[in-house]
Amino acid sequence: YTQREVQSAMMRDKVFPGKSIVDSLHLAVVREGKVVDRKVLVEGSEMRQPGDARFHEAPDGRLLVFYHVSGEDGGHKLMQVLPGLEPSPIAVPLTKVGGSFLLSNVRAGAAPSATIDLLGPGADGDMIYAEIRLR
Repeated sequence: YTQREVQSAMMRDKVFPGKSIVDSLHLAVVREGKVVDRKVLVEGSEMRQPGDARFHEAPDGRLLVFYHVSGEDGGHKLMQVLPGLEPSPIAVPLTKVGGSFLLSNVRAGAAPSATIDLLGPGADGDMIYAEIRLR
């Protein structure tokens, strides 16, 4: 999930001076209905903002997060979050897919897969499909 202290610059300036309007991408691990762990996956800044993120389960049990970052070092990224957080995300060079996307994943009824199927709007208004193979 993304988190920000104040929703807009107008709200910050009128009611919450000094608070941040920068998003950060977080992970909460839930077991038996209780949050057992929380991590910041991507710390946002004035120059870098995390956006959409989706989970993908690999057949070997790894849970990955595929996400988009705008601004400095922007683009699509892939990071392992369970078991254990991989410290450095991998850049996924998708030139035609924007920041919004859908994945065919376990939550959508698909089986765990070594392939990430991505669908999203392209820059020219077309729908784009991308297949990303995991190693």
